[in-house]
Amino acid sequence: MPETIRSRLGRTPLLSRILAANAVVVLVGAVAGTILTKALASESTLGLVLGFAALGVALSLLINYVVLRRTLRPLSVLTRAVERIHDDLSGAQIPAIQGNDPDLERLTLALNTMLDRLAAHAATNEANQRSLRALSLEVLSAQEEERKRIARELHDETSQSLASLLISLERIDAVIPDDLPHLKERLRAARALTTRAIDDLRSLVADLRPLVLDDLGLAPAIRWYASDRLEPEGIDVSVETAADLPRLSPAVETAVFRIAQEAISNVLNHADAGQVHIRLSCARDLELTVEDDGVGFDAGQPAPADGRQHMGLFGIGERAAALGGEARVESTPGQGTVVRVTIPLQALEAGRG
Repeated sequence: MPETIRSRLGRTPLLSRILAANAVVVLVGAVAGTILTKALASESTLGLVLGFAALGVALSLLINYVVLRRTLRPLSVLTRAVERIHDDLSGAQIPAIQGNDPDLERLTLALNTMLDRLAAHAATNEANQRSLRALSLEVLSAQEEERKRIARELHDETSQSLASLLISLERIDAVIPDDLPHLKERLRAARALTTRAIDDLRSLVADLRPLVLDDLGLAPAIRWYASDRLEPEGIDVSVETAADLPRLSPAVETAVFRIAQEAISNVLNHADAGQVHIRLSCARDLELTVEDDGVGFDAGQPAPADGRQHMGLFGIGERAAALGGEARVESTPGQGTVVRVTIPLQALEAGRG
């Protein structure tokens, strides 16, 4: 019988239980106060009556507190469950609250349904992110293969043709008599133009696909590119690389080189720097840091509407994310910029060979 009463009370809505508890407290307090006042009014002083009245109020508040605390305990349980979900959403569920309160049951069911949907959306988003990263890697790989093909063709065919043309011009210049200075001057101008075209073509081939990256590896390629691009502009550059840095997969080495290339281009185009320090290490993770002493910018401000100034940084982040890593940019106006890229060793091991 007591169990049946307890079950029925548990099925009573929370608001009804609170109202019933308050009614009981008020009724008990009124009856007890009336009895005590009637018994003591004829023989007690006013102070004693007031004392008993105060005691009645205090007991009423205490009883009300105990009743409400017990009645509202399921809400405390629900609050703690929601706080745990706030810290960790993965696989979160709100447990059934004892007491079988119908309002709390509906609330718990609604919250669990919402959490199930959020978990499903999170799983879908994570799967989409993995698919997007895989697609990004395929696109970048195809892009690099096309760059390699164009660079090889330019190096093996166009460069050789220009070199042959330069040799032919030199031979023609050698057989032209000295009494034709106007013609020899034109030949010298053509030779200079051909030489400049060869140098520009070599620079273009190096940008498309530096041969030193394929032949010597990541660290020499970054050192060569930084010196080739920064030193002619009067920028002091130092490159610090780990002595035991292993050879990585072509895809990983190419991606990291492109990240360094983009960071160096940002220094040239925006930093107005005098010194650049580059570090490449592979202790626990592969870490690339490009630090300059340039004008810097407010990294906490959103990108401009056209987004052009931050496209390079966006590309760095996308390449790092495609390898399962992350890119962080630290910058303050007037205090330079630091670009840090970290790629987990698991991604390197998966792509090694």
